[in-house]
Amino acid sequence: MFRTAAIVFLGLGAAWLWTFTLTDFRPEQRPYGLVAGVLALLVGVFLLRRNRLAIAVSALAATVIGLSAAVYAPNSRGPAILFLASLAIVNIIYAVLAARVLAERKSNGEA
Repeated sequence: MFRTAAIVFLGLGAAWLWTFTLTDFRPEQRPYGLVAGVLALLVGVFLLRRNRLAIAVSALAATVIGLSAAVYAPNSRGPAILFLASLAIVNIIYAVLAARVLAERKSNGEA
């Protein structure tokens, strides 16, 4: 589960770095895009190592994305509703499972 999330974070980070360094897409937001790309790459690398902080950050990001998709789904039309509903469900399930893994590790006394 965390390897898949790490691949997603690494892909998004690489795409943001590519977009904001090598193209003229929204040059006024370039600093924010570069920081977001570097942070996404760092979270992806640390997720591969199963770092607790990276798991918590990815769970928080999944929660924000899932809630955003759930709130916007009623305003959309056509197949976008199904896509947003499935995106919300998948992200919330990931966030719950990640929180469960964090809780299990803490209760077992593992570092």
